[in-house]
Amino acid sequence: MQERLLHGLMDEAKLKRLCVKIEKSDLELIWVHPLQLATVKEELKMSQIKIGVIIDFPLGGSTPKMKAFNATELKDMGVDELGLMIFSGYLEEDKLNMLKEEIDLVQTVIGKTPFCLVFDPSFLNRKQIQLLEEFIDNEGLEFYKLPKGYQIDQYSVKI
Repeated sequence: MQERLLHGLMDEAKLKRLCVKIEKSDLELIWVHPLQLATVKEELKMSQIKIGVIIDFPLGGSTPKMKAFNATELKDMGVDELGLMIFSGYLEEDKLNMLKEEIDLVQTVIGKTPFCLVFDPSFLNRKQIQLLEEFIDNEGLEFYKLPKGYQIDQYSVKI
């Protein structure tokens, strides 16, 4: 599956021009900034491309209730898929339960909306990455790992 994450700092005219290009592409999913969701949904309404939003990108440091509120709002706005940015502070053996509680809370409010965890390994040490990978395996979760040094171009972060 090909994906693209649109850069959040784009005026509406540029965003609409980019949507015309995206609609002609072979992309299956694009990740957008929450403020872009309504415009992108409207511009791509005739396409099969799914539109996702990563909650709390890029650092994941909001409270679980804030993330759940955002997830509810995005679901109500018609997002096709949600990503949950992981807060690196949860990636210690004695704090993984906090991550689990956050995930459970968000999953409760989004119901059947597709959902995945998102993390950036450039903010994590080796032990944290190992803990996270074990946690993901044990919980049977989907995830997106942003490659180290992901590149921001004029319109997007390529993942």
